[in-house]
Amino acid sequence: MDKKKPNFLAFLGGRKFKYGGYAVVITLLGIALVVLLNIGLTTLENNFDLKIDTSQSQKYTLTDQTKKILNKLDQDIYVYTTYAAGSEDKDTQELLKKYKGVSGHVIVENKDPDLDPRFMGQFATGGESVSAGSVIVSNKDNKVFRVLDTNDLYSVSSDDSGNTYATQFKAEGAITSAINYIVTGYMPTAWLVQGHGELSLAEFNTVKTAMDGENYDMETVNLAQTPDKVKAGDLIIIANPTGDITDAERDVLKPLFEKGGRFLIMLDPVTLNGKSLPNLESLLKLYNVEVKPGLIVEGDAGRIMSSSPVYLVPNIEPHAITDPLTASGTPIIVPMAGALQLPQEPPESTMTITPLLQTSEKAYLKTGDLQSASASQEPGDESGPFVIAAALEKTNSSNDDDTARAVIIYNTAFATSTQYTNYTNNMDLVLNAANWMRNTSQDDIYIRAKALTNPVLIMQSQAQLISVLAVSVLLIPVVMLVVGIAVYLKRKHL
Repeated sequence: MDKKKPNFLAFLGGRKFKYGGYAVVITLLGIALVVLLNIGLTTLENNFDLKIDTSQSQKYTLTDQTKKILNKLDQDIYVYTTYAAGSEDKDTQELLKKYKGVSGHVIVENKDPDLDPRFMGQFATGGESVSAGSVIVSNKDNKVFRVLDTNDLYSVSSDDSGNTYATQFKAEGAITSAINYIVTGYMPTAWLVQGHGELSLAEFNTVKTAMDGENYDMETVNLAQTPDKVKAGDLIIIANPTGDITDAERDVLKPLFEKGGRFLIMLDPVTLNGKSLPNLESLLKLYNVEVKPGLIVEGDAGRIMSSSPVYLVPNIEPHAITDPLTASGTPIIVPMAGALQLPQEPPESTMTITPLLQTSEKAYLKTGDLQSASASQEPGDESGPFVIAAALEKTNSSNDDDTARAVIIYNTAFATSTQYTNYTNNMDLVLNAANWMRNTSQDDIYIRAKALTNPVLIMQSQAQLISVLAVSVLLIPVVMLVVGIAVYLKRKHL
């Protein structure tokens, strides 16, 4: 008996082929649509910067302050990146697309330093060439410019193995400040006070270099010789004095401390070793803030570094200065710090006094001769917690220029030694403090760094953990399995 030969034409006209053909056609149309949509969106994104920023810290989203400056541009600003082929920084490139999207006056171009050394040479300053990975912000003829290296664009930290990694993306603040400088020529002034054994400009170079990237013009001043140099709005820095200011210098600074002044005061308990500075401390007492003699010893083993109880890892308290540091998750390390006494309530309603760094309750204060003092807690040693740094503010009117601000840090080495500034939040604390104290006029830029740490999902309870596991591990797979079986049975009977 002959077997019946399959009818190919019948097969082509059958329901299975018909439905299969429909599926193939729909699939091909879907693929074509996706390809065309992708090409169209890519074209729009490249020309009009329509990409959505889905990063947790919104690191590619420009602040209103940046947009305000860009919208007022009436001249072309050239931004040159200096990447060799294959070494581009995607974060910076994506951010610069946002600048171009807001203003057609921002022109971005990459210059490979190896291929165009002559072009790079015109931006060399102080005998130092422009390093690869830098960003150059310039006017049209390249006569006025700012060079931003990777330290200006990122904050870095390190793990226990010594491997470095970026913790914060600072590029927007640096680039916007540079653009503002090109347009206005404005640079806020920072005065490093001299004449009382303070750190010299060379000894303060670590901070100066960092503040150069924030567009500060830092110079030294001797208030006894040139008291008229400092004015309201300038940042006045007193770093590790060994002696007191004079009565006349106190009289110069006191009106600024009450109205319009900006002060960064960094003392050192080891340098002072119990010595008081009555005139300088009298300025702090305007806010009822006092400097306590002695050295802090931390009794909590989880709040110290290198097993040394005087190398502190303090708690970072909430404030506009410290919030970006908390978000980064990188600690601050303070070696051999002293304690500030803050009032329970500010002496005036117009004053705000906020701790920035604080020890644990297990800390204690060693007084007397610190060179011979025992590290162990003894009867009479005051117990913590202790405030190491604080922000002070006095509002005199609705005009921000009248507001007096000061940041007091009872330590100096934490910001002047690269041992602590290279891989911690230490320098960012100083920079954030300086920027917080700036006037909020249109010429001043205060844009916070964006955290780069990955978000962590934290389960608040065991019930929440079980619920998440039940949904992700059981419910979703079961639903998908049931849907798959239903589709299979339906198609089997076609």
